[in-house]
Amino acid sequence: MSIIGCRSAPEARARGQAIPLGAYTVTVNHSALRELGGTTNVAVYLSIAEFTPTTDAAKLWLAKLNLGIRLRGGQGHTSRGVLIPARQFELIDLRPEDLRSYGGSRMLEDSLFAQGDPTQWVAMFPVPRQAQGFALLMANPDRKAGQPASVEVDLGR
Repeated sequence: MSIIGCRSAPEARARGQAIPLGAYTVTVNHSALRELGGTTNVAVYLSIAEFTPTTDAAKLWLAKLNLGIRLRGGQGHTSRGVLIPARQFELIDLRPEDLRSYGGSRMLEDSLFAQGDPTQWVAMFPVPRQAQGFALLMANPDRKAGQPASVEVDLGR
């Protein structure tokens, strides 16, 4: 008789809870529904403590996290999303009339090209308008001893 390995169920974690994932600790701060370009999206705001994407190892960790992040809807369907620096995410749906609040072209230029805080990220997932009951699933990109292989955070929407 042979034993076939199977994935363990993701460990349940709460919003606001520090989640060790490899060399970094991720916190799911909050989530929101956003209309962008006629598409409904769930935006999940994440903090990655002490993260700076200045080394190849840090960039690889972030790429692996991005590949292992999913959103599960109340009906059980999962979808892939994309991680975006929070600063750039906030500028995605900038409209021409919004430019008036920037005052001058230099101020706009500074806002558009600012690096922002490298610890703040948004995972964005397109969803059907009527969807609800979301959970964020994250695979551990570089599991260390005592860390979960994957986690699930109920977003409650």
